[in-house]
Amino acid sequence: MLFKNTHIRDERIIREAYKYIAFRQPFFVFIMCIFIFIVAFETGLLLTGRSDDPTVPVLAAFCMGYTYYKYRKTVKTTVKRNREEADGSDITYTTSVTKKNITAVSSTGEKYKLEYSDIKNCGIMKDVIIVLSKNNTSYIFTTDGFEIGTAKGFIQFLKDRGVKIYGKLE
Repeated sequence: MLFKNTHIRDERIIREAYKYIAFRQPFFVFIMCIFIFIVAFETGLLLTGRSDDPTVPVLAAFCMGYTYYKYRKTVKTTVKRNREEADGSDITYTTSVTKKNITAVSSTGEKYKLEYSDIKNCGIMKDVIIVLSKNNTSYIFTTDGFEIGTAKGFIQFLKDRGVKIYGKLE
C-alpha cells in the first residue's frame, strides 16, 4: 500500500467536494459560460429584438443562481442520503492506493475500485483532493486524513501516472 486516507464524509467535506464538481471542473465552467451566454443573448434578442438589452445580464445572473441552487440542493440531498444509509451518522471512508488501483471502502460496507486508466482528472480544494473517474464517480481524500503517505506525495504519484491535476495544495 502506497497511500491510505481515512475521513468522515460530513457536510463540510461534501460541500467542498461538490464545489469542485459543480463549479471548478474546467470543462464544466467552459460549457456553463457558453450556455449562459447563448441563453441570455438569445432570450434577450427574442424578448426585445435587441442584443444590447439589459435582459441579457439578468438572465445570465439567473442561470448562475440556478446553478448555485442546484449545488446547495445536491449537497443537502447527499448528506441526507448518507445519514440514512449509516443509520443517522456520517459515513467513514477508508481509501487505499496501491500500484494497481485505488480502493475505497465505506463504513456501510460499500467497496469501490478505480483503475488508473479510468481516472478523468483530479481537483485540489482547500481540504480535499477529488479524483474523478471517467464515469464521474468521485473519490475523495482529505488533505489531513493520510495515515500512510502525504497529500503532496499522493498528488505527485498521480502526476507521475499522467493524471491531469487542477489546483494546488496550500
